Amino acid sequence: MRNSSISILALAALCAPAWGQSRDQAGTPLNQAQEAALQEWRAEHGASWNVRIDRATGHLEMLFGGNAAPVFTPDTSEEADWFALARHWLDSTEELHGVSTPELVDERFTYLPIGMAYGTDKITVRLNQVVNGLPVEGGVVNALFDTKGRLLSLHSTASPFTDDLTVAPSFGGRAAVRGAIGAFEAEHGIPAVDVGVPMLLYAQVDRGAGREPLLAYQVVVKNLDVPAGKKYTISAADGAIL
Repeated sequence: MRNSSISILALAALCAPAWGQSRDQAGTPLNQAQEAALQEWRAEHGASWNVRIDRATGHLEMLFGGNAAPVFTPDTSEEADWFALARHWLDSTEELHGVSTPELVDERFTYLPIGMAYGTDKITVRLNQVVNGLPVEGGVVNALFDTKGRLLSLHSTASPFTDDLTVAPSFGGRAAVRGAIGAFEAEHGIPAVDVGVPMLLYAQVDRGAGREPLLAYQVVVKNLDVPAGKKYTISAADGAIL
């Protein structure tokens, strides 16, 4: 479905500077494999490309600052062409972002008519991360192109740490709901009136040393009379509120 909203991702690509260093723009150093992958990318696609590293994962958050010629000429009316291009570039940069493309599900194609505002039109596609049939909370990858199919940026909030994830919960969904209700009532001092269905997913949780996916339930609890509401993330291993 086409959407005329202009994304921050598009604006970042339009305004991105060329830093030309082996550290990201915040000074976070790349590891040896990432440095080699970046230099190989620059050698093939131009020296102006740069990266931003997600400090919580140590992997690429954004690749930007240049343009890479398409491996085939996409049709602007064929969404599948653009998802295929995105997957090609994600495969080519896996050493940087650490996300396996089989974990990514095509989600949205958006045409950005930036030319109406004295720019040039852009196309962005979004893929969502799904592991073991469950969504990864906030696990999203966006690829930005010009209408000729040239890649302008890749942006990832997907998790690179999906090996050996727990598949089956040890803590039940009903118990998770009770835990969310208890937490809401203790926190707000009012009864929980509207309680959502527990959703099982992989929540990206900050564990101090970094962000990692953990099997969890999410339960939304509300009291619309006040109004108050909160989404609780509860460990599917032991019922702890994450």
